[in-house]
Amino acid sequence: MGTPSQTFTMSLDTYWSDMMIPSVTCGSSCNSHAKYNSTASSTQVPKQGDFEFEYQQGSVVGDYAMDKFSFGDFDIQYQGFVAIEEVTDFPSYTDRNAKYDGVFPLGLQKLSKTGYDTPMSGLLATKEITSSMFGIYLSDKSGIDGKLTIGDYDHDLNNTLTWFTIPVASYSHWELYVEHTSVGSTQVSTSTFAMYFQSSIDYISGPSDDVTKIMETLGAWLQDGSETVYETGCDYTLPSVTFYIDISKKQPYSIPVDKYLIPQGENNMCTVAIRNGGEDKNWQMGTPFMRTYNTIFYGAANQIGLQKA
Repeated sequence: MGTPSQTFTMSLDTYWSDMMIPSVTCGSSCNSHAKYNSTASSTQVPKQGDFEFEYQQGSVVGDYAMDKFSFGDFDIQYQGFVAIEEVTDFPSYTDRNAKYDGVFPLGLQKLSKTGYDTPMSGLLATKEITSSMFGIYLSDKSGIDGKLTIGDYDHDLNNTLTWFTIPVASYSHWELYVEHTSVGSTQVSTSTFAMYFQSSIDYISGPSDDVTKIMETLGAWLQDGSETVYETGCDYTLPSVTFYIDISKKQPYSIPVDKYLIPQGENNMCTVAIRNGGEDKNWQMGTPFMRTYNTIFYGAANQIGLQKA
């Protein structure tokens, strides 16, 4: 960001629609993140105003900002973003061990709280890309990088690609529907709920009743002091958890045990990367799902494609 370039590690976020980067004026809530200094950039646009918004997870306060932005092979002359001055109740961000500095938004343009173009919208407007399609491949293999493909998807990944139509009537995020769920051969739910793709979270969360039934079948229990996070012994013979996607197709997409058990590093205990969503009645598909299936988003056609990784 800026001229000369100030470098940031960005979290790819398919749920958010606003770019956010910490400002040099951000205090302890930004911890050790790299911070943007507008006065050090010759291409920054003077402060656009104050930004403050209360998200479901917490609140963000900062300035409306604009500057030259570069990523991969792309340059955007005027990228709007929030220069963060304070973050509240975002433990995944305020944690000093967080591996990213800012948010790279891949959510729908219409959900922007700032009114600024997302990078995808900006590239389409300047005709640097001609398609609104993008694909995400998240690797969990040592020495193999993940990949974001802009304007297309990676055709070198040859597994069968299945396209699903987004239900336009309720089109608020990148979403499909889970028709029912099972653990191994045991069906644990017949409820139909929306599922949202969240590339920035390292777990899956879902409706309380459904998750409770999944955990009972797996023999997992709530961690001490938690109402959402479960744990169990690190038993890698446990069955896959399967989500049947699309009300008409009912296509099975299974998460194997090595994707949903996370070793705690002691006493042979594992955290289950499937959480109780509390009052949220929808499924939030984070990286355990998106590391198992490559995900392609195509807004112009109202479609989402899934492909075994």
